Amino acid sequence: MANGCNGTAANSVFRMSIPEYFTSPGPATVYFDNEGNRFPIPEVRLQPGVAAADGANTSFFGGDDVGDLDTKPNFYGTSAAAPHAAAIAALVLEANGGPGSVRPAKMKEILHKSAFPHDLDPNYASGKANTSDGGAVRFTAHTDLGLNPSSGINNVNHLTIFYTGPGALTSIVFNPEGTAQTAGNTTGGNNGLDLTNTYFSNVYPGIVWEPLTKAFTLGDSDVSAGDITASFSNQAPLPSVPGQWWTMSLSFANDTFTDGKTVRFTVGHGPQHNRQVTNGTGEDGGATSTSFVMTDLFGGELLLPDGAVTRNGMTFSGTTSTGATFSGTINNRVGEGYSPTDGFGFINAEAAVRIGPH
Repeated sequence: MANGCNGTAANSVFRMSIPEYFTSPGPATVYFDNEGNRFPIPEVRLQPGVAAADGANTSFFGGDDVGDLDTKPNFYGTSAAAPHAAAIAALVLEANGGPGSVRPAKMKEILHKSAFPHDLDPNYASGKANTSDGGAVRFTAHTDLGLNPSSGINNVNHLTIFYTGPGALTSIVFNPEGTAQTAGNTTGGNNGLDLTNTYFSNVYPGIVWEPLTKAFTLGDSDVSAGDITASFSNQAPLPSVPGQWWTMSLSFANDTFTDGKTVRFTVGHGPQHNRQVTNGTGEDGGATSTSFVMTDLFGGELLLPDGAVTRNGMTFSGTTSTGATFSGTINNRVGEGYSPTDGFGFINAEAAVRIGPH
């Protein structure tokens, strides 16, 4: 089920930095009280309140997920996440003297305060670079996971370049270094329990461009398709296959991409290394994803449960007709506070017990 009445969003134990796609976003607007009476003014509640883990092992139900190395079944959904949140609440009660030691309102406050920093602008990432002659280039990525035919990579307007300044923008290159470390998806890799029941987190970053999955397609733009050329270079190694590239270059002819203009487009892209460990825990463990196009992966993320914030995502650079150059990095807004996707964030059980009203 979705987060609904339990107020708990779900984050997979395999990718705790990323909320599950099926978690209903908030906030929640409530029109009636418990007796069915309409409120004079509808209440807007910050739900979901927190996020907790799903995808954990069970002893007898669910199906095994190849994201871990054991063969035990895994249980998904906010029906799985809510008991994890309740268990942390029980630990808080235990640390403070048992049942009745923490009032419900205080418990909510503790769980909210204990959460890890998280992405405060979900389904969105952006980067801005100043040109060497006083102009500016801004890139934004804004879309969801692609659960309907007009979203994800099928949304031709979900990637945007905006230019302001002298002359015209002549080129922009995404991940010009051609490396995994400069390609976004900063916390991608294998997460889960190994055969010794020890949590492991192997990080293999990088988004690859996949024009064979979805060709470069222009959306609502101020520059015509005839003046734009997309090219790809730096073939990504295994587990990527031919036609999946680290670098995408866009060139703009005839000095048409001038001050105040915007180019909107889409193109195939996805994590170079997914979380599956079918072939082991190394870099070749999971195949390159061709459909997981969540735009948050362009920017820096939070590695959980390590708690490390990686603020820099994919790099970009380019030139203008005046000979100016620019370079920048795509980022997410990571911090503390409420997000409509996962509330106040993924609960840190150790922090919740530590900050309780002892």
